[in-house]
Amino acid sequence: MTPDLKYAKACNPDPRKVIGVSLRPFCIGHAILLQSVDSPFVSASGKFTTIPDLLLAVWICSQSFDRASGQMNTALGWRWKFKSFVAGLVLALNWKVFSERVAQFESYLAAQNENAPHVWNDSKMTRASTAPGLLLLKRDLVARCGFTESEALNMPLAKAKWERAAWMEAEGACDFRTDQDEQLLKMAQEEAAKEFTQQN
Repeated sequence: MTPDLKYAKACNPDPRKVIGVSLRPFCIGHAILLQSVDSPFVSASGKFTTIPDLLLAVWICSQSFDRASGQMNTALGWRWKFKSFVAGLVLALNWKVFSERVAQFESYLAAQNENAPHVWNDSKMTRASTAPGLLLLKRDLVARCGFTESEALNMPLAKAKWERAAWMEAEGACDFRTDQDEQLLKMAQEEAAKEFTQQN
């Protein structure tokens, strides 16, 4: 996929539905809210995914960050409660269906990485930071790229990474990888893996 096409898809992701609910493009705000509830979809804890985990993740990602965050600690509307009850009952009765819906949601998340830019970083212009990655991304969108905090939090995650990468390139801190770069890198990785296998 060419960088132009990846950027276009990052700005206008394919529509997604899980358990019949339309999801908004996955954004920084969604990632923050999922982390705040220790969702297994974004947690590195290896926690097993349950039906409530899936339903909550779908509910969060079906709304803007502002709306979801404002309702996180309040009673949800009766329409969503009823839909969640029915969906939960169906999923509980059919493990295969539940597994398929989890895979659908994971595919929705993975699409953001597929459409994100690939860059070469200049180590002389960048330094390691111990701050959370989402915080750094939001800070750059607001302080460097001129977006409001609400715009940054609700921007599709892949598009947010493109915006920051464009600013970094303008500052001389990175270069975008070309399709040829990606092919050569893939060939080098495959060759290294083959050599490792032969040596062991």
